[in-house]
Amino acid sequence: MTDCIFPLQISYGASSEELSDKTEYPNFMRTIPNDENQIEAIVLLIQKFRWNWITVIGSSSDYGETGKRKVILSATAVGICVASYGTIPQHESESKQEIINIINTITANNVNVVVMFADVQHAEHFFQVVVAMNITGKVWILSEAISIKRRLSEIPNIKRIGTILGIAVMQGHMPGYNEFVLRDIITLNSSINQSINYTDPQEERRDCTDNIFMATYNQCVPCKTDGVKSLLEYSEWRIEFNVYSAVYAAAHGLHQLLQCDSGNCKKEGALPWQVRKLLNTNSNFSNI
Repeated sequence: MTDCIFPLQISYGASSEELSDKTEYPNFMRTIPNDENQIEAIVLLIQKFRWNWITVIGSSSDYGETGKRKVILSATAVGICVASYGTIPQHESESKQEIINIINTITANNVNVVVMFADVQHAEHFFQVVVAMNITGKVWILSEAISIKRRLSEIPNIKRIGTILGIAVMQGHMPGYNEFVLRDIITLNSSINQSINYTDPQEERRDCTDNIFMATYNQCVPCKTDGVKSLLEYSEWRIEFNVYSAVYAAAHGLHQLLQCDSGNCKKEGALPWQVRKLLNTNSNFSNI
């Protein structure tokens, strides 16, 4: 009955392993790998560099706690020693002292490699405290949810804390997407100056506040040519590609179900289980 009543869900960002249980979530599909994949990647990375003395930290959420627990299990299973582990509390008022305790334990145990499974709010507060405590020379391995978040990279003096590595979803090619975004930006900001000069990100950024577009994008990047088009060429479409793939999959399933190849689609309705059945048997698209 559940199979027929609930709509088909194709998620672009829900990576929880529990959602792979088809008895509980028969109509759930996704275009992002589940957390087991990134945990495996993290452990392989640690093994590759022979970092056998680590700390594992998670945020106080299902994502953080589950990720922390599974990293610990996977790491210890291959002989990696977990010197300590900790949880960042939910509320900032409670978390500062706990973060200080976690960092002091890391220092006391001479741990140089820290794995973090957290959401961006918890991670941001954690690293602000790390910077304030002048912790340096560590290797920080971040989960997919936070690895490329600008909120972390823009923390003042974040570069001092050591080497930051992370897991990220793959980029994808989306024909026409840059043009779509450019058209949308220009529509929203009709007075955009498309002759902007951008600085090298390794240098201090110039003050771009006089430009309307920069108020939206707030990032200066190197450009081969001037203007917004060049800026888009340097964009990394990761989660956006997952969204694109999810929409494409749903459209492809409906296209097949309604037999639209002839140019005339069938007029009858489509049920969620029918679309799911088609996607389960054919979900590889060579022209995506």
